Amino acid sequence: MKLYEASWYKCPHDGESSGKHHQAGHVATSPPGKDGEMMGCIYRRGKKYWIKYYRHGKQFAESSHSDKKEIAIRMLHLREAEIFQGKMPGICFDKVSFEELVEDLLADYKINGKRSLDRAKLAVVHLERVFKGMKVAYIDTARITRYI
Repeated sequence: MKLYEASWYKCPHDGESSGKHHQAGHVATSPPGKDGEMMGCIYRRGKKYWIKYYRHGKQFAESSHSDKKEIAIRMLHLREAEIFQGKMPGICFDKVSFEELVEDLLADYKINGKRSLDRAKLAVVHLERVFKGMKVAYIDTARITRYI
């Protein structure tokens, strides 16, 4: 695996005197993109390594929960692959249930005062017949097609 020195990378926390955000020493695991921007980097924050990456121009950072650089590098490569595949990086769809999605959907309708809340509730009743108890990761195109 080739690591790219991140001396050309300007971290938003660089230059802060408190040092509370992270220790210096960014290591980029991806070469700069066509505009000279890199996809991601790793850095230490306390004893743990963190990763930083970009998706659609928005910066994301998350802890690797490890003090081993190799773990952080693997995690960053995984996030980069997810982005390349068009997935939302770091979201553990395998842990999210259908019921949690329904709860969030209905809460959004209530908070935003959507007039179609009753229609959404009716749709949920029909969807629950097939998808109740399932994890979102298992609700794929084939299952939706069978439902339709």
